[in-house]
Amino acid sequence: MKVQKPDGRNLAVAVLIRWEHLKNNRETGGSTILEYVLYGDTGNGYTIKYRGTENSLLLTYDQSTNVPNYKFKVRARNVYGYSDYSDELVTFSKGTQ
Repeated sequence: MKVQKPDGRNLAVAVLIRWEHLKNNRETGGSTILEYVLYGDTGNGYTIKYRGTENSLLLTYDQSTNVPNYKFKVRARNVYGYSDYSDELVTFSKGTQ
């Protein structure tokens, strides 16, 4: 999704990130998931973009930054600690693939 000014220039790019809830004892270690932590990297290293129990997040980025791609990964936390990170998801801005 692109948000445009009336003159047609792009202002922002929106990215909807979703992940599956961990459900069974093998995935959760038999413990309730306390939170998911979503990390994002726009070229300066990973930072936390979301902490909570939902399994999706809509992020909007200013297109004027000219970042060619965005990287995301997520992990879960329960009473035993943090899970491994998910596989990295990479999104590309138009014209960078």
